[in-house]
Amino acid sequence: MSTAALALFIALLAGQRADAAPSSAATSPASSAPTESVLQVSTISYLDLMDASEFAASTADDVLQRAMLTDGIISISGIPGFAALRRSVMLGAARCGADAPAARTTVFADGTARRTFATVTKGFDAAGDAFDFVGAHKDAAAAVPASCSDAAFLASTDEFRHTVSTASEAFAKRLSEVFPTKDG
Repeated sequence: MSTAALALFIALLAGQRADAAPSSAATSPASSAPTESVLQVSTISYLDLMDASEFAASTADDVLQRAMLTDGIISISGIPGFAALRRSVMLGAARCGADAPAARTTVFADGTARRTFATVTKGFDAAGDAFDFVGAHKDAAAAVPASCSDAAFLASTDEFRHTVSTASEAFAKRLSEVFPTKDG
């Protein structure tokens, strides 16, 4: 996966919205009042991204070019069914992450414990075995927990991966049109 596609995937997974852009607070040396520096993330429509004629007819190419040259980030709006799908995957991942042998817990110096659930993508295959929930614990005692093998959760993760992949591929295609290489 390219860096641009990975950044897009992370933004999609995090549910980034142009009107809820990340901000950083800094304290002004002249006063103790914090000042805000807000990044305004440009947005292009999923429909414009998916349809070459819509993309060409809209201002999306200009928005994409300006966003990539200015901040290097853009959001995609209007991905069909994305909000509900994201919520389903995140809830299922939380249930699975609580039980999955591949999940790891880090305890910080202040006693705060953070449980992290990450997966290893093995690619799309007909068997639907896209994630490794067991990790290094490949013995028989470390079977995949029921929360990780739930059919609805697995279907949601497959659909989520397909949706993100489709948006990422369209983004990469339009990006290559806006910034062509010498090879085309």
